[in-house]
Amino acid sequence: MDGNLLFFSQNFKKPVIEYTTDQSVTIIVELVYSQNSVPEYYTTRLKSPICMDDLCNPIDIEIEWDLLGNFRNYNEVPGDPITKFDHQLFTEEDHQQLKSILSDKASLLQDYKIEDLVDTTDLIYSEEIDGMTGATSKTFAEEVVGGAIYTCYVLWYVVNEELDDQILKYTQSIMDDELLSAMIESRKIDYLNYILERKDAQYSMKIRNSIGELVWEDDPIIGSKAVSVAGEGYWLSDVVSDHFSELFVGAQNAIQNAILSQFLRMKVTKEYLDSYIHLLPKVDGRKRKAIYKIFESNLELFDDSLKERLKEEIKAENYPTTIEEYKLLSQLDIK
Repeated sequence: MDGNLLFFSQNFKKPVIEYTTDQSVTIIVELVYSQNSVPEYYTTRLKSPICMDDLCNPIDIEIEWDLLGNFRNYNEVPGDPITKFDHQLFTEEDHQQLKSILSDKASLLQDYKIEDLVDTTDLIYSEEIDGMTGATSKTFAEEVVGGAIYTCYVLWYVVNEELDDQILKYTQSIMDDELLSAMIESRKIDYLNYILERKDAQYSMKIRNSIGELVWEDDPIIGSKAVSVAGEGYWLSDVVSDHFSELFVGAQNAIQNAILSQFLRMKVTKEYLDSYIHLLPKVDGRKRKAIYKIFESNLELFDDSLKERLKEEIKAENYPTTIEEYKLLSQLDIK
């Protein structure tokens, strides 16, 4: 992180991207830092003409993106609100719809030119030009705010086609442990998925420990991804191994399955083998078979003490003994 930013006690903005839109408007994207001097989001002020069919509706608006280039929010400039056809003010419902449109990277708008949005066979009267102009094509009725088709189109392209990739690339260029930690601590799903799905990511032990904490939280999808990304270093640390049985029993089913799959791919310690022996009567048959495979991959770690513990569990009165158990006992030369 830039050392000179550490002296700021309030949010600080830094110009990072300069871009010229299709309307030949140059805009400056700024990176906004938190009070702790950590990148928080991006913002720009867009002042642009929006014209078509002799209709012009200039817009002056502040746009925000998150650290991945996803639409975050917009703010109207005081005294210059967003308007619709013939300068009608946006309603609260219009604002919510526009924000939903700008959040949709898969919008139909990406596949069309601005002139395609208007149905020239369906004309409506405009007081502004004292004449007739095309109505919104029915194809896009659900994709735009009624009466603000050009505004929706221009804003969507600025937000999702012209700047989002540049913003993501800039974030990647400044990525460090401090920023990664802040993104993880935010618990924003988009941030977590990005961090957990990065290919060939080389995370420090500090970040892997933070990722490991996600395993034990409420989201089974995020937790399952975090199991493998946390890495062997996390799983072999004392903070996890010392309380593994308790943590495992309290985890959701999907997390338990992901953990067992992870341990089938790594070497374990005697402490873990002891924990898994302790878990045998507490899990279902499918998970017991997975635990047996972990044992079979680490037969050389079984000393007399572990063998005796395993024998006690398997030969307990209520333990469901099948051919799988006898096979395991035979491999360990347990009589």
